[in-house]
Amino acid sequence: MSTGLVSRGPAEAPAQGWTLGGPPRDYVLGHVRAVLPDRVLDDALVAVRGGRIAEVAPHPAGVEADVDGQGMLCLPGPVDVHSDGLEKELLPRPGAELPLEFALLSFEGKLRAAGVTTAYHGAAFEESGGRGMRRTLENARRICAAVASRADEGLVDHRILHRLDVRCPEGLAGLRQRLERIGGAERGPVLVSHEDHTPGQGQYADPGYYERYLLGTRGVTDDEARGYVDRLIEDRDGRLDVREEALDWLGEQARAGHIRLLGHDPARRGRSRSYGGGVARWRSSPPRWPPPRPHTSTACRR
Repeated sequence: MSTGLVSRGPAEAPAQGWTLGGPPRDYVLGHVRAVLPDRVLDDALVAVRGGRIAEVAPHPAGVEADVDGQGMLCLPGPVDVHSDGLEKELLPRPGAELPLEFALLSFEGKLRAAGVTTAYHGAAFEESGGRGMRRTLENARRICAAVASRADEGLVDHRILHRLDVRCPEGLAGLRQRLERIGGAERGPVLVSHEDHTPGQGQYADPGYYERYLLGTRGVTDDEARGYVDRLIEDRDGRLDVREEALDWLGEQARAGHIRLLGHDPARRGRSRSYGGGVARWRSSPPRWPPPRPHTSTACRR
């Protein structure tokens, strides 16, 4: 029985055996909980025409659909705007680095299984050990190239989150070169996250947290961890001029509309907004800030 939802007539009969991973361009999905911009519509009927949603309405009694959703949620594909998953996929355990193309395909399968349709993979413009794989400009360029290679054939819309360590002069120079090179050729907004992981503020407001991280991942002693953190703070405190230069430049780029700027664990949310940015992530410990307002860009780390 036709739903009659679309004026162009009933959907063409779907081919036998089609799956939700490869549906026809015209079909009707019934008995779902449709998540709409302003409400959730229980027992909804969704009509698709030409590969696009044409109408969503309550499912009339006695009307059959091509697919019975059986009360499951039907919602827009989630967009992960800050994913570290590819880094973890590349180095599932110490000394076991996988080929980048293989890791991207493997992670794509996990994203699909979770329902994520767009993922912004973090490419870290910095020179540091990082968590797991070493974060270098060379690795950032490799990730950007691999993601670009999947742009037209991936089952997920793969994109790049450009992560800048604002106290790293090499990272700042590398990001400048990257943005100059891609210009306006990037698909969708060019997303940039500014971050500062100096112990004593932001994510590592308690330097002891950083020390415990080193104890658990580097096999060092308590004294070695404390000494490393003290030297790191001293070194990075000597780069405050780099931080100010980076934030001023990012603010110019954001206000000019060249990038969408996000803050990664900023010490103060208001300062991030003053540079034209939103908040992409804050530390997982109890926040000092109130919950984000609806217009603030937010995301959870994977």
